[in-house]
Amino acid sequence: METESRQVLITGTSSSFHRRAAQLLPPPDFDLRYATDTSSATAMVQKTPFHVVFVEYDGNNGPILELVKNLRWSGSPCREAIAVLLCASDDLDDAEEHLHSGFSRILNPEAPDSVLAKALDAVLNPEKRYPLRALVRINGEDLGHQGVVMTQTSNLSTTGMLVRFDKHVIVGTRFAFTLEAPGLAKAVCGTASVVRLTLGSSERLDGFAARFSHFEGDDMGHLKKFLASQRPPAKADPGP
Repeated sequence: METESRQVLITGTSSSFHRRAAQLLPPPDFDLRYATDTSSATAMVQKTPFHVVFVEYDGNNGPILELVKNLRWSGSPCREAIAVLLCASDDLDDAEEHLHSGFSRILNPEAPDSVLAKALDAVLNPEKRYPLRALVRINGEDLGHQGVVMTQTSNLSTTGMLVRFDKHVIVGTRFAFTLEAPGLAKAVCGTASVVRLTLGSSERLDGFAARFSHFEGDDMGHLKKFLASQRPPAKADPGP
């Protein structure tokens, strides 16, 4: 049985990256499309359900944010797409702010082939997600709401979590969290960023996907050990 090609959009004019992407993401597994600028890409993501969208960072933040807005709105066919910012090392400091506006990660398009191949594999084959109902405690003010938010995860990985939440939050919001679950040696504390909303999406749950950005002490180690002891990971549940 043939598998469906994953559609990939590459935005920008870097012929070098276009050529390398074509080698690292070959057909029939991938169907590569190209847009010369963010305006063209914005029109394309409104019509086609891309699996991954690569965006070349050119220092012009307005069009990039408009593109992300069109990727993440509730009716977008690309709402669950992986968004990756292509940025050379010289512009990294300026581009990093976009990690909190809807992009999953930043890639250096000029990196050596081995490094780029490893980074693309991490993008396309993210950490395993486990269908766990862990208790999450969040400071409501971090999410723009009052009081302490007590909720649950829908799934959990070493890089992020899918959180049940029935109120609106802004993509890019950073928040402190505490995770508790039977079997965890201790509560896991850290910070995370909202990368995607799941309101009314195919995931059939209201909430958001969050990517971990920091853990306190050795809490990442505790989380990894806990997840390694769980049942096989979710095959279909989308995560951050």
